[in-house]
Amino acid sequence: MSNVMFTAAATVAALGLALHAGAASATDLVNQDEIDYTLTLTDDAGSSHTVEIASATEILDVCEGCTITLEGIDPITASAHDVVVIIDGTFTVQE
Repeated sequence: MSNVMFTAAATVAALGLALHAGAASATDLVNQDEIDYTLTLTDDAGSSHTVEIASATEILDVCEGCTITLEGIDPITASAHDVVVIIDGTFTVQE
């Protein structure tokens, strides 16, 4: 009976790790400023769309690596595992 419980626990743990690893493969976006922003996200294929991020919020899994553009500053290219932080109107990347 303890073997069955160990196997079930190991299966649940493995599933949890697999789900966490899947979530970690997308770029997250954090806005630490006190104003809202409208950003343009462009993927490797050249397809783009806009995203609005409110002040002091975050958006998880915003893209699987993309170029993020905010009017008035240089765009940033983020990898799938990056966290892009907006602070004082500029981008910072945390890996």
